[in-house]
Amino acid sequence: MKRSPNVPKNATPANLRLIGRLTLSSLIALLAACSDMHIVTPGTMIVEHPYTQHGGGNMEFPEGRYVAEFVDHRGTYYAAPTKIINRSHGMALADGGFLIPPGAGSPIHAFLINEETQKPYTIYGPVNGLSYHLEH
Repeated sequence: MKRSPNVPKNATPANLRLIGRLTLSSLIALLAACSDMHIVTPGTMIVEHPYTQHGGGNMEFPEGRYVAEFVDHRGTYYAAPTKIINRSHGMALADGGFLIPPGAGSPIHAFLINEETQKPYTIYGPVNGLSYHLEH
């Protein structure tokens, strides 16, 4: 078996897998450090019924499992399982979900994701009457 000139002679498949995992972990840590957002432990918000957010145009959020995607100073962002129907300027589909701020009793907000930056760009709220529960 011929080796690539960049791979050391004593490298084993197990060592190369370990290096790959460490490199991926380092990359994730670096990306999180370069942002004001960071990766969260997996958590799920179960939305029990479809929800419509009024104000600034109607947005229709599906029922289902919303996965915790990231956290910033405003709270934890849970991404919708499918696209949000945004009727603020006609009708468009958008990525988004719900933001749960830290602290008991803080109101939940809805958000949409900017397609270019992949960060929340508009936060609507508070959300009233949303039927949900959290799973961790």
